Amino acid sequence: MKAESLPPVDCCRTQILLLSQMLGLGFSPSTIGFTLSSSGLISASMQVFVMPIILKRVEASKLYNISISAYPIVFATLPVLNVIARGGAEQEIGNLGLVSNIMLWGTLTFIIAASKVGGMAYSLTLMLTRTNTYSPAALSVSNGVMSCAMSLGRMISPALACSIFALSGEYHLLGGYLWSLCMVCSSLTAVVLARNISRLSRSSLTHYSRNQQ
Repeated sequence: MKAESLPPVDCCRTQILLLSQMLGLGFSPSTIGFTLSSSGLISASMQVFVMPIILKRVEASKLYNISISAYPIVFATLPVLNVIARGGAEQEIGNLGLVSNIMLWGTLTFIIAASKVGGMAYSLTLMLTRTNTYSPAALSVSNGVMSCAMSLGRMISPALACSIFALSGEYHLLGGYLWSLCMVCSSLTAVVLARNISRLSRSSLTHYSRNQQ
């Protein structure tokens, strides 16, 4: 199995479920917009400033495994937001107390940061595709297959994630959190498959240092 054969877990599922959880927490539209725009800023900063430094010292395949491993944590932690909000709401006025607010925003910050670590898998997939192809023709075919797989995932994932989320809430499956279990299982499957990348991938450090000489 080559590195390019495994597309990353689609990040849009994280955004959809995160947005759904935030709507369930009673956040205002401005708060939701600020939070999602901040997550985009974090993602851009990581891509521009953090990844180049790390990739000079760490194999891209290992970093890819770390990125994919962030998704089970993200999906398992998302329900905690709702649990904190329900447990910390003051019954008389329906607002969160100070401690609950701190816990809520701390958990939300952790989830956003972890999801951005997972989002690095997209860029790393492109790098691993280049590292593990031996000719321009093979690179073209690999990029085509990879792009097709990613596009198919982006087409199916939002509808599938929203459907599971709606069914979980409507029928109160696993307390309304069946969607979290499904997402965690899907992510764990990706983690298991990603282990082949470190085992079979060429060294990105050797590959790019040789090209620079």
